Amino acid sequence: VIFWGGLIFLCIGVIGNGLTVFTLWPDRKKTPTTFLLITLAILNTFELVSRFSFYSINSLCAYVKINFGYVCETYRQWLSPVFFAYLLPLAYSFHLAGIWNIVLVTVCRYVAAVYPLKMQAVTGIRKVFDRLFAVSCFCARISNSGVSLHY
Repeated sequence: VIFWGGLIFLCIGVIGNGLTVFTLWPDRKKTPTTFLLITLAILNTFELVSRFSFYSINSLCAYVKINFGYVCETYRQWLSPVFFAYLLPLAYSFHLAGIWNIVLVTVCRYVAAVYPLKMQAVTGIRKVFDRLFAVSCFCARISNSGVSLHY
């Protein structure tokens, strides 16, 4: 049940994020907000795929253990430690980067509303790209350090 529900959720998420990127792509260089929304859709897609890969294989092995016992034992012995060591922190990285991306969208929209004449100087595409790169590096470092920022 978890596998099929996760697969449906993954398909809906990937299609929705793909439509978002397809819709916003022509305007990606006009405003920083469209650039950040495209980045958010891509981060969410990566998070969906990595979490689905991690959680669904475990539930699938629990569901079909009778028929594919050897395959599931091989997965638990060889792939599960690799997935737990690399894929789960990667999913947390994408999740945390998506949250901080939403914060960047909020700050850009605040600057545009309060200081409309200074918006381009303060939140240009290049500056937003630099901030997004810094946030991504921060998220990758935090999620791989063992420090939990979740409550």
